[in-house]
Order: sequence, then structure tokens, then C-alpha cells
Amino acid sequence: LVRCMINVCCVYYGNKYKAEYVQKLYNMVKRNLTVPHKFICFTDWKQLWRQVKGDIEFKPFPRHDMEGWWNKLQLFHPDLLEGVNLYMELDVVIVDNIDWFITHSKDEEFSIIRDFGQPDTTFNSSVMKWNNSTATKMIWEPYFKDRPKWRKMQGDQNVVTDLVSGK
Repeated sequence: LVRCMINVCCVYYGNKYKAEYVQKLYNMVKRNLTVPHKFICFTDWKQLWRQVKGDIEFKPFPRHDMEGWWNKLQLFHPDLLEGVNLYMELDVVIVDNIDWFITHSKDEEFSIIRDFGQPDTTFNSSVMKWNNSTATKMIWEPYFKDRPKWRKMQGDQNVVTDLVSGK
């Protein structure tokens, strides 16, 4: 059970989505999460705060040599987040209470949804819960140690799947 405030995170990099996606995700989380939380949007667009309203913290990622979906792996950077974190992609739709996403596992455990197309073998990184006290060692350190190897994969969720599965 979560005993302290959690970080609800999203990533807004590039131009795939309009700013309204951040606003809609924030509004859905505010309506459907009763666990104390802080909403953080990681972005490279400094003007986003002018278009999105609410109690949102806008932060850049520490590294600027990553692009596209690879930026999502920076969520596991050792200097970025403390405590329990819940990440959701900008195109996630929330229609009911999501407290269970936070309370269903221990704070130290890494939780992630299964991929819809390959549920027996692959994870889907569009919804994840973790604590960097464990996820940094599990994901960031091995990824960053051998980035050229991992960048040959199709995307971030394939890297997360292999690292979490111990492959």
C-alpha cells in the first residue's frame, strides 16, 4: 500500500500529439485517482505550460541526446524521480477510478501492462508503475551501459520487456 505522494508522469516530446493531450490526461487523472499524487510532464517544449492548465510540474529530461520514444527510458534515470511513479502515455483513456494501479503491488515492485498483441511474451510500456530505487538498476543501468545494442530493438517497450524479464 502506498503511504506517501506518488508521481504521475507523462512524456511530451516531438510533435506526435497536440498539447491538449497533456491537458486531457491531467484532467482524467485528477478525476479518477484519489491517491495523493503530483502530476509531472517531461517535455522539451518550454511553452507547454502556457497551453496546459492545472497543478502540473513541467520538467526536462536530464539527457538531451535521446529522441522519440527512447526518451521514455529516461524515466528510470537515477537523478530524475524519487518514490513511487505511475507513467501513462498521452493517448491513454481513463474512464473510472485508477487507484488500483497504485495499490495492487508493493512500492518497490515494477508493474507494467501486457502487450495487447503479444500478451504472453511482451509488455506494453504505455502504463507502468515503479520505484527508481529498484528500476534504475533493472532498466536504466543495463540500457545505458549498452545503448547501441538496445537501440537496435524496435522500441522502448521491447527494451523494457527484455530487461524486466531478465533476457
